[in-house]
Amino acid sequence: MHILQRKGNRRFHDPVKMVTQLNSWFKGRLHAEISEKSCSMSCQIRIFFEADILLTPHGAGATNMIFMRPRTVFIEAFPPYFLECMFMNLANIVRVHYLSIAVYNETFLAKKVQPGDGEKHYELGIIMRTRRRFINARVAPSPSAVFPAIQERCV
Repeated sequence: MHILQRKGNRRFHDPVKMVTQLNSWFKGRLHAEISEKSCSMSCQIRIFFEADILLTPHGAGATNMIFMRPRTVFIEAFPPYFLECMFMNLANIVRVHYLSIAVYNETFLAKKVQPGDGEKHYELGIIMRTRRRFINARVAPSPSAVFPAIQERCV
């Protein structure tokens, strides 16, 4: 399993902790490691091609999913209150099993967003119009949300 770490705002908050917990939970049935997105294009293609399971924050680099083998697993993690479906559609085209992890808490928010905005935009029914405001935030999915997605693939 590869956990793809980005540079900039939309990166995993603590990928080392996530790797440690996943390796502990799966006790030898899974080997999780962190891969940096900042490597060359050929390196990124290799990471996507070799991964049985790939966990990545939402971003343009996820288009490299086209290099994944059919029936492998692509897990996309979103910043708080952000949701986008384009990679789900791409996964369907390339026959990759797609899972998403959405976070609805205010642990990390984009600079343009005030506390409470996410809930307010959902209540007003405007979140799909305003969701781009929420994109530039760190991604911190709960390991308990990642675990079932990976367990489904490992069992």
